[in-house]
Amino acid sequence: MVSRFLLISIILLLSYNFLQASPKAWVGKNPVSMGESFRFIIEVENEKDPREPDLTVLKDLKVLNRSVQNQTSIVGTKLSRKVIWTYELVSMRSGKIKIPELHAGKGFTESIMLDVLAVNQKNSPQEFLVFEADLDLEEVYPQQQVLLTLKIIRKGVQLENESITPLDIKNTRVRKVYQNSYRNIVKGQQQVVTEIRFSLFAENPGKGQRGKGKSDKRHDAESQATAAIERRKKQGLAGASDDDEGKSDQEKLEALEKALADAGITSDEIEEIDVKNIVDLGHKVLFLERSMDSDAFFSVEKEVGKLLVYINKNHKAYRYLISTLDLMENDDDLEEEGLRDRAHQASKAVNLLLSAWARLEDEAKGDELRKIMLFRRDWGRISEDFLADPDEKEEDWTS
Repeated sequence: MVSRFLLISIILLLSYNFLQASPKAWVGKNPVSMGESFRFIIEVENEKDPREPDLTVLKDLKVLNRSVQNQTSIVGTKLSRKVIWTYELVSMRSGKIKIPELHAGKGFTESIMLDVLAVNQKNSPQEFLVFEADLDLEEVYPQQQVLLTLKIIRKGVQLENESITPLDIKNTRVRKVYQNSYRNIVKGQQQVVTEIRFSLFAENPGKGQRGKGKSDKRHDAESQATAAIERRKKQGLAGASDDDEGKSDQEKLEALEKALADAGITSDEIEEIDVKNIVDLGHKVLFLERSMDSDAFFSVEKEVGKLLVYINKNHKAYRYLISTLDLMENDDDLEEEGLRDRAHQASKAVNLLLSAWARLEDEAKGDELRKIMLFRRDWGRISEDFLADPDEKEEDWTS
């Protein structure tokens, strides 16, 4: 929605941290056969000259080879260091062999239970690549939003020249709203997981749809703003709100509902906002409306990795711009003349807002003027990122 895009270009405060994580340990495969060599990896992150683990404590396992690797990476101004020990081990007996907790760096690794098969025992084929898909609704109205979550799980293998083909579903509008990759260690084996979430909108009635319904575009701005923020994060541009993204969905849901209630949003309004859907979609920005005792047109608060943009219903810009555009979008009874009148009113409101900014610069002097001009340029630059929708072809509205 056009009105929402006028508000999403917020200057994000940069924050950087240097995190020290617990040491990690995993095996290249599990189970293994007796006498078969396999890799055992230990990784210590963000420690200076970490202590190497003592593998003499291992029982029924023999070390054949050892290598160590030091890695340093810089993303933006965030520095990360890793020391990785890779051991080639061989099991001396069959059965279950426990790799105990090992002292590495300043911490301890988690223990691993290794399944070792006898030489004549058949080893079942292992799954190295697993796909999981989850759909939050099975039957929908045309244009009703459905959330699809895909997980690509790589077990103990690193793929080269990997690429993910864009999702294409017949008669369905697809918008990618979230993508993130992370590492897990499950049963002593490392997994690399890529999680992708899509908003799906069925264009025509068909199997699994319930008939005709009204187009739901309420989350268009949130989706596009989230995509823009994810692109900026990949460029090393961190925001203060990013620190809380690691919390569980349940923690985010409870914290958001509490924050909205504390802000004076009623329980009925919270239900209409559908906070659970916002959390499931992974949106970074949430647009809300409330009456505020302030001259500000909007305010910004940070909660569990999200930016809550509150639009001030007491500000005249809300009446002449936001509410006008909402009426144009949602009132099916408006005739062409009424639409033109409201479009003119909204256009006039935008021009008056720009005029107010121009006068603000005109009245400013010295350092204050330089700061205002710099802010205008920064806002313009970040707005370009947010208004660019990679999923849509750019149209020339000037001709």
